Amino acid sequence: TNWMAGIVMAALSLPARRAIQTTAKALGVVTVAWGIQKVFFRSVRFFIRSTHELKYVEPVTSQRLWQVTRAYFVHSMVLPDHAAVDAGPYRTIPLKLVTQFSPIASDPWALVGVCAWLGLLAIGAMAMLTLRDHFRLRLALALILGGQFALHVVYGNETFLYSLHWVPLLVVVAALGMRTRLCPIALALAGVAVIAMLVSNTRRSELAASAAAGIMTRSDEVSTKP
Repeated sequence: TNWMAGIVMAALSLPARRAIQTTAKALGVVTVAWGIQKVFFRSVRFFIRSTHELKYVEPVTSQRLWQVTRAYFVHSMVLPDHAAVDAGPYRTIPLKLVTQFSPIASDPWALVGVCAWLGLLAIGAMAMLTLRDHFRLRLALALILGGQFALHVVYGNETFLYSLHWVPLLVVVAALGMRTRLCPIALALAGVAVIAMLVSNTRRSELAASAAAGIMTRSDEVSTKP
């Protein structure tokens, strides 16, 4: 994620040759840092040649595309419902939490938050297309957000876990709406979204924390059985 953003920013702000040189130097610095890390943590895999990440690659289907889209634009701001499922044979705990369920049906605050956030995001997206200034900023936002979305369509079985990679950029997109004639509406939607998300996300965080504690308790009980 960081390297994707760095490549985009280098390409948009530097001449082509310097952009390539900067990107190559960044790769070199990270490689050296990995070597130092390897000294202290022997199990760390090389980040380019590792085949370990291949088990997180997902086939692209219509259902997968819908799940990623919902997690990318909605669940990253309004926390989803969770469920405990079998963790699989490669896990040290019997269950894990998955977060692929919409909270709208079970929580009116979540419905209000989703509607307000999507309205605010739509105004921001319109501003990205219609504003005449800050062209490079708007192009960088579009490229990085598009790249992140394309990446997570094929990678990661829990898209929500990676949401901190793009949430700040979505907030910047939403904030662009304040530079349009719809600024009063955008401000009202932002206020409603903040209040609704605060209530809904607090409730879901508490429920998820309680469920996680229950899973760990069960894991301890299983591990102590003779």
